[in-house]
Amino acid sequence: MDEETEKEKKIKLDAETDELSDILASQLGSAEAVDQPRRLPWLAIGDFNELVGLSEKEGGVSRPASQMERFKEVIDVCGLKDLGFIDPRFTWLYQKFDGSQIRERLDRALATCDWMGKFPAAKHYHLSSLVSNHCPLALHFVRRQKRRIYHRPFKFESMWLKSEKCEEVVQKAWDVGLMRGSAFPLTSCLESCRDSLDEWKKNDFGHGGMGAVESFGMVRVTTLFSFNYC
Repeated sequence: MDEETEKEKKIKLDAETDELSDILASQLGSAEAVDQPRRLPWLAIGDFNELVGLSEKEGGVSRPASQMERFKEVIDVCGLKDLGFIDPRFTWLYQKFDGSQIRERLDRALATCDWMGKFPAAKHYHLSSLVSNHCPLALHFVRRQKRRIYHRPFKFESMWLKSEKCEEVVQKAWDVGLMRGSAFPLTSCLESCRDSLDEWKKNDFGHGGMGAVESFGMVRVTTLFSFNYC
């Protein structure tokens, strides 16, 4: 009798797991995708159109608790963890005719522990948009560098322009600045250029710094080269 009961429990558990997998499959677009978290380091990012709790909602009618619980069960069954996010808090906005708003966190990034272990520096950002009621999502894998404290103004050396490597140093530094995911990307790019040029100066030209003609000023570098900034 006990053996039969255990079999029935296993059959019921397998059926529930399959049902939960079907729910996630409907979110991800294919049944094959559901098995991936069980075999490989795996990330799912985008609009799941669901909440895990009422703290992820502001305004409008409350979400049914059972509906949110089912979504949390799907996440747990598939072995996924929420990566968290960097502001703003909500990713979806609905502006009603009476001026009130409904805001929810419908978009998220979920990953297995194996994936998070392989990309420990990954950061998930909620960006701003003027053309969509959903926030664009950005995932960055570059660890942010601590800002250096400068005790003297940075000087751009005129002799650097004679080196073919100068433009390459600035271009790479600019790309790094963009990948940091800063809320102020231009400032981030300029700081990255300053740090890279300063390091390059020490390695290739020593500490003398002869030939200084003008202050970097956090802006003047943009007049020296043409960048594809987006």
